[in-house]
Amino acid sequence: MVASIRNGHAALSDYGLASAVDTADVDLTDATRDSWRYESPEVLRGSTKHNLRSDIWTWGSLFYRIVINKAPFIDETEPEMLLNRMGQAALPVVVEDLDVPPRAQNLLGRCWGRNPESRASAGELVGILDGNPFRFKEVKTIAITEQNALRISQDAKLLALASKTEITVYETDSWEARLSLSIETTVPGVQCLQISTSGHFLAACDETNDIFVWDLRSGKLASRFSGHKDWVWGVDISADDAFVTSASSDKDPTMRLWYLDGQADKNRVMSAPDNDNIYSIAISPDSTYVAGGLRNNAIAVWSIQSGSHIVNLPDPYGWVRCVQFSPDGKWLFGGNGNGAYTRWEVGSLQPEPKAPTYSVFPSSNTIVSMSISPDNSWFVFLSEQGDLRPVAANKTLKPTIPTIGKLPASGIWRKLHLGPVSNLGSGYAAGFAGDSGKAVIAQYASWDSPGAYRFHGDDAPALD
Repeated sequence: MVASIRNGHAALSDYGLASAVDTADVDLTDATRDSWRYESPEVLRGSTKHNLRSDIWTWGSLFYRIVINKAPFIDETEPEMLLNRMGQAALPVVVEDLDVPPRAQNLLGRCWGRNPESRASAGELVGILDGNPFRFKEVKTIAITEQNALRISQDAKLLALASKTEITVYETDSWEARLSLSIETTVPGVQCLQISTSGHFLAACDETNDIFVWDLRSGKLASRFSGHKDWVWGVDISADDAFVTSASSDKDPTMRLWYLDGQADKNRVMSAPDNDNIYSIAISPDSTYVAGGLRNNAIAVWSIQSGSHIVNLPDPYGWVRCVQFSPDGKWLFGGNGNGAYTRWEVGSLQPEPKAPTYSVFPSSNTIVSMSISPDNSWFVFLSEQGDLRPVAANKTLKPTIPTIGKLPASGIWRKLHLGPVSNLGSGYAAGFAGDSGKAVIAQYASWDSPGAYRFHGDDAPALD
């Protein structure tokens, strides 16, 4: 409240003492006459259990008054009417034509949860105002006894969790189980998963070194491929759902291509250069190339059409644990065992190319998953220790943003995964929490992206 005005300066005192002052020298606003508009629901109801979180609501209302230049709930004439409106999931309107920055809208949303415990802490608000770039929150845990592998779909709508002999597919909007897929095998143990870009197919490999492909629309097994003679480290599905690729190591260092139309004569075996182990795999969006991360510090690239090996892309800092093409197919990324990444331009691959390497995590912290936004403005990396770190690539390719969150980590690559990251720097990450018998799903978002205040499980209603 305005306590006094001297020499052109307003002095603010404790808001809880606000009251109307009858004086012609002060132009009173609705904010000073109607302090109940700024109060939290529990205070309006006369609860004696209000605490600092009640002050967070009030602080948000005062911030709204400053940003929007009018009192919150200005259309309500009585506290009872305001309580009724709060019960209908309505909040003060943030007028779009006022060009309120997303960070300010997110801050408001974090102040206005109906449940006081869901509101931001004072420290979080300070972080947002001071420029803390991201919000990170564990939004869901799912019980699973045997933790073998997991995968988030490329549209972030599906989550697959695998035990030794069963894969359960969840819908992320409701976290309801959509399908349960069983692997009938004599040597149980799902090792890796992939969901197609279309969301129509799921591929998995097990300890028999076979590849299983299910049609998620029917829940039926569509194909089973056999041929690898050793551990299969990765599978991928082409963007047009035409074929699956798989990579192996040790006794069978090959990249194999399997067509889903049943025409086995088109299937192909592509040998690894120098019989090197292939630890990761990715198909380019246009199905022109397939890339594999090698043990001997390189990314190998093959032609899908001819099956021939095209080039090795050297990584001077470590074996390549994960590879990823950018959504537009222009760039190929590799994350290595020493916590660093390289980026290669696909259109100019040369026999002996060179590319800079950027350190993301300490040298002992392997990059196990990465995601690139459609416009190449954000790169996000996940380490084997569960650390999540984004890179604002529209500013610099060097990581400048600190680690924004940490998933419970088992230290095993197949038990951690990043979903797609949006152009606004938001997405999901998932991991198995050691031996605790649960999978943990986290959500992250830049405070400068609309909707960062509204995560799964948040109590704050949408800004209407």
